[in-house]
Amino acid sequence: MVPGDYMSRVRLPSLRPVLGALLVATALAAPTEAGQSLELERENCRRMLEVVASHIEKEYYDPAFGGLDWKAVVADARQGIEQANSYVGMVVAIFKAVERLQDGHTRFIPPPWQHRYFFGFQAKAFGDEVYIWDLKKKGVAERAGLQIGDRILSVNGARAERSTWSTLIAFLRFYAPAPKLHIGYSRHGGPMQTVQLEGRVEISPAVTNTLDSHYVNDLMRDFEDPKTEASRKEGVYRYAPPDKDGIGYLELRDFEMSEYFMSLLTSKIKNAKAVVVDLRGNQGGGIDTLSYMTGLFESEPAKVADIVGRRKTEPIKVKVRKPNIQAPLYILADSESASAAEIFARFFQRKGRAVVLGDRTAGSVKAARVFSDQVGSDIVSPYATEVSVGRVVLEGGEEIGDGGVTPDSPCLPSEDDLRQRKDICLAKAYSMAKGRLQGTGQELRSSLN
Repeated sequence: MVPGDYMSRVRLPSLRPVLGALLVATALAAPTEAGQSLELERENCRRMLEVVASHIEKEYYDPAFGGLDWKAVVADARQGIEQANSYVGMVVAIFKAVERLQDGHTRFIPPPWQHRYFFGFQAKAFGDEVYIWDLKKKGVAERAGLQIGDRILSVNGARAERSTWSTLIAFLRFYAPAPKLHIGYSRHGGPMQTVQLEGRVEISPAVTNTLDSHYVNDLMRDFEDPKTEASRKEGVYRYAPPDKDGIGYLELRDFEMSEYFMSLLTSKIKNAKAVVVDLRGNQGGGIDTLSYMTGLFESEPAKVADIVGRRKTEPIKVKVRKPNIQAPLYILADSESASAAEIFARFFQRKGRAVVLGDRTAGSVKAARVFSDQVGSDIVSPYATEVSVGRVVLEGGEEIGDGGVTPDSPCLPSEDDLRQRKDICLAKAYSMAKGRLQGTGQELRSSLN
């Protein structure tokens, strides 16, 4: 395994159909974020493009680039940088070049912006539609009248769809920060309403440090407003020891834990007769973490998958770990469950150890590596390139790919469920586990025994 490889976090499907509208909508972003001259910014972007292009050319798992003429793509990006009249436009030129690969795990991670805008809401796809599921109390969105359970129809002229939602938000927060969001939404199935949100701005000093792996991961999380209500839970992992029915609960927000912490966490549920593993919103993490966590629930040495790279193929192997839990698993997943989370769910689903409940997962599975760099002299700005270095192939040649993991038991909350904060999918998982333990869950026995 190449040091630094990990399962990438956020899927970035194609935005080309809506890119023009987004660029118009973000025209108010500051053209010289670091306070430097436009020509100095242009020279920095030239350098960043060459480094990003080089990393992709040397490391991308497919040397044919899916039939794309990579040199021509880079030439177009150079021209875009020269023609841009703002720093935002230059950054977008690099973004567009990488996006041409249509690979959700290969991306340009630009220098952090000094101006960041927060709007106080979180939304994600439930099925094929996008809904608000969390609001910051007295935040921008709530003050403007938006409510939990509202269906988002458009943002700044771009349609809100499952296939492009994560990219749309990433673009508006990460590549061309938008100080305003024009939201089209529907409530209770009614006609579209519109509202304009003016973001709460935070201004940070110029960044002079380099990007390490932890800083890159923090950057990935910048797509979310950390001050929304649901994000104020204690830590990023939760558990509940076995209840009176013997059902334990384990929530994993990512796969980036130490081995000690993984063992400690699972020790809290080691005596459970059934375990609900909550992977909703889990966008992946480290390959080593995935392997170790899988070993805590697997009774024999096994191979989870192969990473098929440009030069070689390497297995993701599992060793039996302690405490080892052999109880049946009920895995909760949603549209944001990605990468390592998808592999974990599908591995145990294929073995018949787990029932997967919830929504179809993101379908975002490749091994990726992050290359950290910096640009500038007086003001040094960190940036990075994430590159897909291998396909992940399960036994029998299966690739999760764009289809994601299909749940055994689909479960989508309604608008009213979201508004009333009813977690119907968690309740369903507990009900199914209880039915199996009490001998009434007949429909599950064939898949779990």
